[in-house]
Amino acid sequence: MKKLYSVLFMFGLTLFCATLVSGVKVLQQERIELNEKVKLRKVVLRVLGLLEDAGNRPEEILQAFERYVRTVNLDGLTVYRGSLPDGSVAGYVFPTGGAGFWGPIQGMVALDEPMEHIIGLAFYRHTETPGLGARISEPWFTKQFKGIDIRSSDQRPVFRLQAPGGAPEPGGLDAVTGATQTSRAVERFLNADLGRIRSEYRSKIEEHFGHG
Repeated sequence: MKKLYSVLFMFGLTLFCATLVSGVKVLQQERIELNEKVKLRKVVLRVLGLLEDAGNRPEEILQAFERYVRTVNLDGLTVYRGSLPDGSVAGYVFPTGGAGFWGPIQGMVALDEPMEHIIGLAFYRHTETPGLGARISEPWFTKQFKGIDIRSSDQRPVFRLQAPGGAPEPGGLDAVTGATQTSRAVERFLNADLGRIRSEYRSKIEEHFGHG
């Protein structure tokens, strides 16, 4: 009888601990998913230039996203259309990314309504070296891309990254010092993505979102 009691006690204790661990895992998973959702929406608002009006709290970010951004899936690609407070189109946001030096780089690029110029760029996930390749996330790097004309992107690259301080070249932007491979990776995949967006998605954008 004592042995049976010990077995039942251990079984009950194990079941209680397993239930507790499962509950904590579920709660943590929900929080992780919420944080990822907020992070992604914050990036979309930032590249559209709408983040300043969004506030800082997670619920404010989510509310601003719902207010200013529409989302559509085009053949497996998620595209976001941002609207200004007056209702006019702020721009379109597309995912961009590819292989970096140490692992995948993921970001968002925003284009104006005619899809002719970059209005914002941000990289939100990568494993590049801190202080070197990781500097692609810094404002000094991403702000260089604002205003770049991409109308020729379906025929040729619209920019190239070059060593800072070198002789200026057409379409030349400052690479990250000491991070040649990361800079080349960004140059390669972003130019390719811009060309693909222009050649494959302009008509689909017009079909789904219309003009303005």
